[in-house]
Amino acid sequence: GTGLIVEWVAGEIGARPLPHDDYQLVAAFYVPLLKDSPAVDAMLALVADGGRLLLVHHADFEPKHGNVD
Repeated sequence: GTGLIVEWVAGEIGARPLPHDDYQLVAAFYVPLLKDSPAVDAMLALVADGGRLLLVHHADFEPKHGNVD
């Protein structure tokens, strides 16, 4: 084995306590984040020193004002 431990936790940010607060990778996919959202701080608080926060989302665009490919 690689000695790698993977712990999958899925759910709403802040909806329930997590087992610990020092994850090496915190990933969020298509989370509806508003500017200055407290959810970003909540996710950052879960990242261990030297860890990573990965946010995946669609780029902002206004379909009425541009082309969408």
